Amino acid sequence: MAKNRGFGAIRLIAQHLGSVLPSGTFLCRRSGDEFIAVVTVSESLDDFKDKLQRCIKPLVIQLNVTGSAHFNATFSAGAALYPDDSGEVSDLLIFADTALLSAKESGRNQIRWLDSQMMFATSRKSKIDNKLALAISQGKIHPHYQPEVDLLTGKIIGFEALARWHDEELGNVSPSEFIALAEQSGAIASLTQSLFAQLVADSRVIKARFPGVRLAFNSSPQLLGGKWLLTMLKTLAFELEGALAGFVLEITESDLALSPEEISIQLQGIMDLGVKIAIDDFGKSYSSLSRLASMPIQKLKIDMSFTAGLAQEENVKIVAGILALAHSLELEVTAEGVENQAQRDTLLRLGCMQAQGYFYSRPLPLKDVMVLPRNLRPDQVA
Repeated sequence: MAKNRGFGAIRLIAQHLGSVLPSGTFLCRRSGDEFIAVVTVSESLDDFKDKLQRCIKPLVIQLNVTGSAHFNATFSAGAALYPDDSGEVSDLLIFADTALLSAKESGRNQIRWLDSQMMFATSRKSKIDNKLALAISQGKIHPHYQPEVDLLTGKIIGFEALARWHDEELGNVSPSEFIALAEQSGAIASLTQSLFAQLVADSRVIKARFPGVRLAFNSSPQLLGGKWLLTMLKTLAFELEGALAGFVLEITESDLALSPEEISIQLQGIMDLGVKIAIDDFGKSYSSLSRLASMPIQKLKIDMSFTAGLAQEENVKIVAGILALAHSLELEVTAEGVENQAQRDTLLRLGCMQAQGYFYSRPLPLKDVMVLPRNLRPDQVA
């Protein structure tokens, strides 16, 4: 019944669009609730844009299937111009998709027209996508390391490995740009394997320089959804005795919600290999306290948004609550994003003893890590 209602709603929306769009418009359904419209501009572009915006006002749809059902439909649209933006249909569709994404990210229920900024973003994304596989195979994406410190003494107690990529043409490519593309293209497993191999090799010299430090790494939810990560770590533990000693796997709260029972079993298996489990960006997403208490985790990392807001009393209360929760569950806590002395002092007053952030150090390549002092900013800590 729900499926029939869905098709009925799509049909009514198509009829509505056909009636309100300019005469002569070619309209077809692309997939799901997406439509493609080819519209001829026969007036000034500004007037046409205003007219088109008026065409996509929110609509109330009524379906009568064993009773009345009402749906509120809003419309988001992305538009590209022929031949101004491109003379190729395939390009125009890609550009319209880019503008549609911008419309959705800007609050929905609007039309966004392709502009130079969107064109640049699309071009850059395409170049990153084309270069990604080669960059992975050549090891051009490599880990940088951000120190984690004891807030009281400034002693380095660990490092978080963060993926970095510098390309001669593109410059610095942010993980927010290439990680999502790696997940979409299926390259995330090979990227993770390449980064982890480099991490294990680097760990030998890092541990020699900073005895007792822990090395944290992150994993894509895709690799937690199956047994790929667990299998990779088991293989490594078998081939290299002690290779995983001192490692910490960081996952997010949303990862825990994917399939709680399966994730819990895999995390326990990873923990049995000697790897500690930490929840990264804690407080940023919804948390189930019962799930948190039952999961095999040893550490929470307070999201940097709370650290940045420590000047506000409500954020102080949130951090104090997280620390109390962690204490009751016997979990270690690290605050992320510490950028100044005031934040460091407030965290210490609240009882948080560990932190990382730009106040101490940015993520660094291995060569720069190796010349760090064992205590960071000793002149500014107690």
